[in-house]
Amino acid sequence: MKRIFALIALLLVPALSIQGAEYKGGQTVHIAAGDTVATDLMATGRSVEIEGTMLGDVFAAGENVYIEGDVGDDIFAAGRNLNITGAVGGMLIGGGETVLIDTEIADDVFIGGGTVRITGKAHIHGNVYIGTGNLLFEGGRIDGNLRGGSGDTYLNGEVDGYIEWGTGHVQIGDRFSVAGDFELELPATLEGKEIENLPSKTVVKYKEHEYGGSIFKTILVMLMAIIFGLCYVLFFKNFSKDQITYARNNALQGVGVGFLALVATPVFVVILAVIFLTIPIALFLLAIYLMLLYLSGIISAVFLGNEILARTGKSQPTLALALILGVVLLTLLKLIPILGFLVSLIVVSFGMGSFLLYLWSMHNDKNMEPSA
Repeated sequence: MKRIFALIALLLVPALSIQGAEYKGGQTVHIAAGDTVATDLMATGRSVEIEGTMLGDVFAAGENVYIEGDVGDDIFAAGRNLNITGAVGGMLIGGGETVLIDTEIADDVFIGGGTVRITGKAHIHGNVYIGTGNLLFEGGRIDGNLRGGSGDTYLNGEVDGYIEWGTGHVQIGDRFSVAGDFELELPATLEGKEIENLPSKTVVKYKEHEYGGSIFKTILVMLMAIIFGLCYVLFFKNFSKDQITYARNNALQGVGVGFLALVATPVFVVILAVIFLTIPIALFLLAIYLMLLYLSGIISAVFLGNEILARTGKSQPTLALALILGVVLLTLLKLIPILGFLVSLIVVSFGMGSFLLYLWSMHNDKNMEPSA
């Protein structure tokens, strides 16, 4: 069984091992102004600050991620605070409790977080997809379309394409403009209330929240996770215990590696799929990736439940009890509009990263064993 797990880790490693990439990790990662990194950069740490010039892609994860230098290609980043103030030559995919976009971005933007702020200096040449608790579109320009939703919305910039947006509350500034159609979805409780500065061609839809269906789906998903998780902790009891212990000692590295695997593996799968002879490998890797996405939630739930039970005085909490507690708590946390996305991102990143790191450590330990 350990050989099978090690094989899975080895198959996923290429997705993280982008050829020629430079790796930096630690408590603080700092690329000074005036420095130039010609290859792709992968950085994980409590604080990641990039002031220099990046010619390739940037993969960054940390509590605070500040990208102030220019980036020649794409950015994949996640952190509690994510600030993008240097020019971006490709697309931006990221998330954080607070996200700031204060620069020019040459391609599409995919962002999730608690608060997303787009300033008057921002110029996004592609489409923008956002899921957030609070959107502050203070100014600037989006050449493409704007799609997504938020709890609260402030719109005061220019959109050259169309807008499809859902929100619980909207405020529109006097500098807001949209060239294409504007479809706005609001709660039924706001029907009949006037919205200042709303373009005349706006199509407003009012929707009642279907609580019954949402509760049923939430309970069903939670029960499925518990059943699958019980199979994991009961059939692989020793492995799951050792993996949780390893995750406790390598929590930060787990989140960083997991986030990089989360965003880099699909890119690697697409590259393999383009090459006709490697399509079977791409499909196999994709299947493993999807299974790990689900398993990562189970691993994080067991870890969370185990930590809580251990701190309440229970000396040796069972993994089954830890799993049930963790699944229930994570399910409830994901329902919170502002924190839900961040919780999901951290859960998947931590679970996947700690699992892969543990498999890699098992592989290295086996190679270090003296031959008989």
